[in-house]
Amino acid sequence: MVETLSGDGEKEYIHMVKETAKAMWGPEAADRLGEHIERTAAAVYAVSNYPLEPATEPVTRMNPGET
Repeated sequence: MVETLSGDGEKEYIHMVKETAKAMWGPEAADRLGEHIERTAAAVYAVSNYPLEPATEPVTRMNPGET
């Protein structure tokens, strides 16, 4: 089961990341990078909430033919 923050988790997550960016870099830099921050936060949220099943195995080798 995928957990969300409360209500619309993705929007809340993006807002939290934008606020963190403002605190770290200042409002001018955060506003200038706003679209990049939003897209990156949305991607992180999607990957973080991707459902994994017990049968799903992570990649252990970059090239399957390698031993």
